[in-house]
Amino acid sequence: MPLDNVDEEEEELFGEMYLTDNQKAFEEVECEYMDKRDEMMDIENTRNKTLFEENGYVVVARDFVSSELADIFTQYALFEMVNTEEPNNDPQVPGAYSEYTNNLAECFLMGFQNVVEGHTGKTLIPTYSYYRVYKAGDVLEDHKDRPACEISATIMMGFKYVCNLGGGRQLARDYNWALHGYVNGEKKYFPHSSGGAVIYKGCELEHGRDKFEVGEKSYQVQLFLHYVDADGPYAKEWAFDKRPSVGLKKETIARVYGNDTTDC
Repeated sequence: MPLDNVDEEEEELFGEMYLTDNQKAFEEVECEYMDKRDEMMDIENTRNKTLFEENGYVVVARDFVSSELADIFTQYALFEMVNTEEPNNDPQVPGAYSEYTNNLAECFLMGFQNVVEGHTGKTLIPTYSYYRVYKAGDVLEDHKDRPACEISATIMMGFKYVCNLGGGRQLARDYNWALHGYVNGEKKYFPHSSGGAVIYKGCELEHGRDKFEVGEKSYQVQLFLHYVDADGPYAKEWAFDKRPSVGLKKETIARVYGNDTTDC
């Protein structure tokens, strides 16, 4: 019987038939933990909604995505990079490997929409995903984003910092290559761990990254999830980044619809 013809209660009972007593006990403890976690997340989200409105950003220091998902995406991005014959032309960070609306990244765009909504208090429409593999020496110049990036999340999926800088210099043990932004005219850094994120108002908050001062063969993988406020001024024009739907690449749009309406 197809799963879509089984209601949730029947499916749960069907699954319980194969659980050991130990597994059932574990599930009970896990349910208690998840209930407490949801309670704490409600408190955290209430706090973050206020900070987001007041400052234009909020930092989720860790566990925006799980360590398992972060590791998988990092390895995936590195595989994509080494298997690409010609590096693409990243307009913001020349020489860095990046990809617009990658299939896996688009899944994150859809799957984490409710998480971003929880931290911001906004009802969102996805626009597009993007990821970039930064290398030693890269700089992200200070900038504000285009309308499709009204509300964005930049997630550090993984990194490797080579400590030997050459000439006898060593990288500081607490080095964290963080995004910075200008809040009320003051430059502030937003450090966080792998799996953590910065959620920010991309069109309002000027932001960037200083030079990536690490040894050769270092990297940092960042995933960007972009949205517009469903009740805001950009919703009608910039939904799905002017694509017919999330998940469609420029080549597919041209082949199926006969034109490409995106600005990328």
